[in-house]
Amino acid sequence: MEEKDPILSTGTTITMGGVERKIRRLGIRDLMKLSTLVSDLLSGGSYQLQEKILSYTPAADKNQLDAIGTIIILGFPLIENNIMDVMGSFLEVTQEDLNDPSKFPMDALPVFLEGLWKHPDFLSFFGQMKQMVSNLLKMVPTNNQEAQE
Repeated sequence: MEEKDPILSTGTTITMGGVERKIRRLGIRDLMKLSTLVSDLLSGGSYQLQEKILSYTPAADKNQLDAIGTIIILGFPLIENNIMDVMGSFLEVTQEDLNDPSKFPMDALPVFLEGLWKHPDFLSFFGQMKQMVSNLLKMVPTNNQEAQE
């Protein structure tokens, strides 16, 4: 059984197309990649995603995770290339492999996302990201604040 503590984790194993793959340990460079993905999604105008991220907790129930996952998937056209780069990096496979449907069929993406949701390093990242986004949103003036100035 895999450890839940990010410090003790060696990654998360998932099964894609009948093949076990490991989402490797995630580090500071990955934090930057994930931050960029979230930033690109948020700047794409997804207020609903902002709200879901701010309400996320590591002990989130399945409905909350499903809602976040659905919103992110709907935003994928905004960040398609970045998603593919991150997926390839985290699974330690080439873009050529990712483009091969016999290795990565259509259901590979939801399996990858589910594995990422459960990855101890990702859960740690998301908790920190939630706080960062919350702080950034507090700095953005609302329409009421602008009208008062």
